[in-house]
Amino acid sequence: MRNTRGLLVALALVSLPAFAGMAPHEASTPKSIAAATAGMQHGVGLIALDWDAKTGHIFLEIPMTGNAQHTRSPDYIYTHSTPQSVGTSSLGGYGLDRGQISSGAIVRFERTGPKLLLVEPNLAFRSSSASAAEQATVTESFPESVLAGFRVAATDPSGTVLVDATDFFLSDTHQIAEALAQGKQGMYHVDSARSTIVPADTKAFPENSVVEAELTFVEGPQQLSPPGEIVKDVTPNPRAMTLRERQMFVALPPSGYTPRRFSPDSGYFDFTYRD
Repeated sequence: MRNTRGLLVALALVSLPAFAGMAPHEASTPKSIAAATAGMQHGVGLIALDWDAKTGHIFLEIPMTGNAQHTRSPDYIYTHSTPQSVGTSSLGGYGLDRGQISSGAIVRFERTGPKLLLVEPNLAFRSSSASAAEQATVTESFPESVLAGFRVAATDPSGTVLVDATDFFLSDTHQIAEALAQGKQGMYHVDSARSTIVPADTKAFPENSVVEAELTFVEGPQQLSPPGEIVKDVTPNPRAMTLRERQMFVALPPSGYTPRRFSPDSGYFDFTYRD
């Protein structure tokens, strides 16, 4: 019988010097944000932005608080709009006119280990009870939504984390492809090779941070999904339609803010939830 155990030990000893002196998890420890963003264009604001002109990537610096097992960001208002669009207000029940803006959602970032999640909590069901158990019952009974996931690229002692958010901002957040499909204008999807962040319109301010992207929508096989008449009328080449989508994180109102009581005569929509 061959001494396979001795062979394995020998192989392990040969491989050992490659890891000599390396602390546990040293290879995966994120570097500092300053080192990771050196040479990038930096924008200070509610959420700091770092634009890497060499790679075309956009990074977010997100302040976090919590403990070693779980940290989270402040809550933000998240919304998106169409600074450039298809030019019609009646398409698929959505409308795809210039300047269309989504309804705002309350979101937060949550970190567990190397992963950061963008979470939209479920505010449609709440408990006004002072009992923590009853509040937990409501939370556990209804789902929340994770809108995106990121991997932590760097950290600071303050708790701020750096993430590459390029793929998130180059996605069809405004659901333009869905509106085109419902309007029978063809089956489109975003072509990342023909899409890019627009740095001139990507800015950070004290109370909001804005990222704008130029997205090129391409259709599938023409015999399966021919472009509709509206798209043909407004696009030079209906097989490649380039639009813009803008995403924004906005600070919540200051502590003590009370929304105005809804009146049916106001012309606005009410906001309700089930207790």
